[in-house]
Formats: sequence, structure tokens, C-alpha cells
Amino acid sequence: MRLRGVTMNPREPHQAPHPSVNPTAGAGLRGVLVVEPGKPRRRVLERAALLPLAPEARVAVLRRGHRARDARGGASSTEALDSLLETRARAVGGQLSFLEGEPDEDALATMERYGPELVVIAREPRTLRSRLFGSFPEKLARHGGVPILVAELAARQRYQRVLVGTDFSEASRAALELALRLTVPGGGRLDVLHAYDTGYALTLHMTNASAEQLLRYYQQQHAEAERAMLAFLAPYRGAAVPLGYVLTREAPRLALHRTACRQDVELLVVGKHRDTGMGHALLGSVAESCMRRSRYDVLVVPGATVQ
Repeated sequence: MRLRGVTMNPREPHQAPHPSVNPTAGAGLRGVLVVEPGKPRRRVLERAALLPLAPEARVAVLRRGHRARDARGGASSTEALDSLLETRARAVGGQLSFLEGEPDEDALATMERYGPELVVIAREPRTLRSRLFGSFPEKLARHGGVPILVAELAARQRYQRVLVGTDFSEASRAALELALRLTVPGGGRLDVLHAYDTGYALTLHMTNASAEQLLRYYQQQHAEAERAMLAFLAPYRGAAVPLGYVLTREAPRLALHRTACRQDVELLVVGKHRDTGMGHALLGSVAESCMRRSRYDVLVVPGATVQ
């Protein structure tokens, strides 16, 4: 595969086509846990009902109390979605379970006991408490050790426009591979974004480097980022989900949000390192930042611990 080199405009990320696909695209999920900390949310159940399931998949819904019914005692719209979810599970020879408890208190223990491949939860409204201490979905992403899908959009079909952020780590590779499984084979598109560092340009400015030297530095950084991106995507050449890539010099948080809005994505996917230390406590991770400001669904995939 050969791609023409491009000189980047610092304000505009470069996007290049990359006709690759994941060999495991469309592989179903073996276990899904839907968490409803408050009243049932239609968009969460709708999204769960559209997820690809593996044969004999296990699906569970953790919620407080009994399933809702309308005032006349008939089946509510939520109960109809429960039935749809159960039908989807049975179609692959799987099963659906309803787990009653206190989701705020029991979710982490249920995740550990149930061992799902994916947890689905609704995005919470921003409050002063969540701004200071983090929302419930952020807590699950931080401590659960399981991919968390935060549903924001109404779900009408499987994901077709997906953006994955990468720093070429194993966490971002896991994020890409799960994203490919959730994207519609043959009908969707997935773009991978990398924000590369050009911080040394400030040193060049301070040492009165020429415009030619600065341009050469930017071109070198872009070329290195492109080589790393092509190496990262190389294992996924071959079949159903077209891949593209985006290279930018913007800060990762800003680049992800701007690109997701510009491309009108349905799903933003990020890997999450298990960061520790005061810096993370004060600032949070890129993944948690995306969860806070999203106008789209966000999938956070945990990776290895960062010391």
C-alpha cells in the first residue's frame, strides 16, 4: 500500500483514505451488561438491542426494582424494549437476565461477577457533583476494567460513522478492535485519529530557527506519525469495514471532539490507560474528558496499567 505524502496545515487535520478492514469485523459479543442507575432509558435498551451478539450470548439488565409498567397496568414502552432484547438474545441461542439491585452500589460487583465484554449505560446530565467528582459512567470506566459504552444518541441502526482515537498503545489497539466489531460490515466507515506532538517547535522559535527549519521539523513529525499509523493499521487490511486515518497537531482532547463533531460521528472510541497519581486525579484522562462533553455515543476501552 502506498500513500502520497502530504504537508499539513496546522489548523486542518490531514485525512487520507486507507482501504483496510478488520478480519474480525462483525464478531458478536459473548456477554453484555446493561446498567440502569435511574429510571429506564429507552436509548440504552435500544442500543443494547442493536449490538452484535455471539452464539449463546449472555445479556443482563441491572436495574432498581421491577420492570416498569404503565398506569393502566399494560406493558410499557420499556417493557416492549425488554422483550425485543430478549428476542435478540434468543435468536442466537443466548439468554436475557434481569438483575434487581442498587445499580449505584452493585454495578462494579456485578461487572466482576458477570464478566461482560461490554457494559452499556446512559450518559448522565451534568451536575455540580458530577463535575467535581465524576459521573457514574466515569466511575465505571475508571474502576470497572470492562469496556463502557455511554449511550447519548437515539439508536436506530448499528454504528455506521465511527471515530477511534489512538496513541498506538495496546489500549488503543483494543479500542480499535472492539470498534470494528460494533461497526456495520460493508455499510459503515471507521476513521482512526492520532494527535502527534510538535512541542519542540517552541524551542526552535526561541533559538531563532528559520522558517525552512520549522517547516522541515513539521514535515518530519508528520512523516513519522504517518509511518506509525500505517504500521498500526497494517494488521487490519482485508475485508468489510473501510478504514481511514486522521493526523493532526492539535491537543488530543480538542482534536477528538472537533473531528467527531465535524464528521458527525455516531460513536467515538478511546482506549483508557489505568493512570495513577495526582495529575490524573486533578485533570482526568482523555477518555473521561470525551465522556463529559460528548454529543455522540462514547466507548471507553480499558488497557494496561500505566506506572
